[in-house]
This record gives sequence, structure tokens and C-alpha cells, in this order.
Amino acid sequence: MKILVTGSKGFLGRYVVNGLQSNGHLVLHYDLEDGCDILDADAFLVAVEDSDLCIHLAAVADLYDAEANQNLCERVNIEGTRIVAECCQSNGVRLLFISTVCAYGNNDCEIQSESSPLVPTEIYAKSKADAEILLSTIPHLDYRIIRPATFYGIGMRETLVIKKFLDSSLNGGRIEIHGSGEQTRCYTHVNDVTSAIVLIAEQWPEDLHFNVASLEEVSVNDLVGVISSITEIDLIPTYVPDRIGQIERSRIDISRMESLGWTPQITLAEGVLQLLEHELRGSQQSTEGISYSNNENGLSRKR
Repeated sequence: MKILVTGSKGFLGRYVVNGLQSNGHLVLHYDLEDGCDILDADAFLVAVEDSDLCIHLAAVADLYDAEANQNLCERVNIEGTRIVAECCQSNGVRLLFISTVCAYGNNDCEIQSESSPLVPTEIYAKSKADAEILLSTIPHLDYRIIRPATFYGIGMRETLVIKKFLDSSLNGGRIEIHGSGEQTRCYTHVNDVTSAIVLIAEQWPEDLHFNVASLEEVSVNDLVGVISSITEIDLIPTYVPDRIGQIERSRIDISRMESLGWTPQITLAEGVLQLLEHELRGSQQSTEGISYSNNENGLSRKR
């Protein structure tokens, strides 16, 4: 297939591009780094016109950036998604939209399935939920939505908790934990998210929504223990007031993806060990040397 990827040079975008190319697809890049803005409707309409599929990753994705620049977050994540969707619809191009499990927020469900209500508590998550609703209003748009859990891996943003804790363990061991530390997440390796995206792109199942997450529900306090065990350095936490809108528990039902033959392959311990090995080899190693792999554990590099 000929597949256009927005946000193709971002953290997840680089892995998705590698994954698609590894499976023989022709990938078109569309990234702000190259001056390609999804808010430029005329330019995007031309860019996507000959594609079979658009995978829409471009977004204001950092929680702190979203809070600090709410207007920009809404313009890019909602208005930008509208432009992408309408251009896809006009050209008869399928659209795979990457949302987030954070859109479930703090609803009353014990476990979040694709049919659980969306009650986002943060600006970023709300923008993704609003974009999902928007897609449902565009007539004749052929689209699917993936809701990944918090994902991590080599090349991740400095503000993500696994990166912050790992860096702290190598630089004195002091960390800040918001709230009690008992809030949970299903931290998912970027290779597993990538393999799910590639699978949905290729199979294009009848269902519209798909949760993608690890089977491990891990509290922040437990994450501290995992990192300390692997680095053999005790992290020293200071507990600070919780963030407004903090999601207390994130337990994700992935049975729909499992029915398609997908399961996460990389445990949290394996993923953290990979990150540690990368850090110890030196930060000068470029993330361009990291590639998606669909082998047994997904831990692969190209030199």
C-alpha cells in the first residue's frame, strides 16, 4: 500500500514508518519538521490524494505542552484532525487515527473496553476524545481508531515518567512522585504499539475502535521498584501534590486486538533493560539507529 504518515518523524512516527517499510509498504512522510503542517488544508489535500491510507499521528502529545498551550493543542489535535479527515474523505483515502486510552479518564469501569465511556480529565485527552467524536460526524469517511496506552522506548520524550525515573537513577536517584504513587498505567513498549498499528492498517477489521496496551497494570510505586531492581540503584522518592486531572487507574481490555492475533511481546522489565543499555552506551547514539522489529521480543537494532 501507499501510506501517508502524519507526524512521521516523531517518536512513534519513526517506528511506524520502519514497521510499514519492513512489510513492503510505500510510506509518504508528512511532518512539521519538513514544513508540512496538517493545518494547511490545501497542502494536505494534495499530499494525500494518491494514498491508500493515512495514519494520523501528528499531535500536540505532551501533557505539559497541552496544559501550557491549550489553544494550540485544540487547533492541532481537533481542527488539524478535521482537516486530515475531510481531505481523506474527499480523496477516498482510509484514515487510521491514533487516539489514547487517557480518553477514558476516571470513569467508573473496572476495566476499560472500547465501549467504555470517554470522560477525559486532561486537556490532551479531551482533545483526542473530541477528535474521535468529530470523525464520527464526517459522512462516508472510512476510518479506524487505535487507543494506545502510555508507551515508551528509545527516543521517548524527556518528560515521560519512565525516562525521568531512569535518568534520575543514573544521576543521584532522587525523584518526585505526584500523589500517592498508587495510580496505575499499562506501560506499553513502542514496538508493540507499532505492530498493532501495522496490523490494523493491513487487516482493516470491521470494528472501529481498538485498545492497545500491555497486560501489566503497574503503579508508579511499582515502576520505581522495577527500575531500581534493574539499575541496582535505589530511587529516593519525594511525594508532591497530585496533578489536577490525574487518572487514578488504567486497566485496559485488549481482547479485541487479541482476537486479531495481536498480543504485547515486551514486558516492562525487558523494555526498561533495553533503555538502560542504550543509556549506558551513551546518549550520543542516535535514535535513527533504532528500528522496529517483529521478532519474538521486538528488541532489535540496525547499525
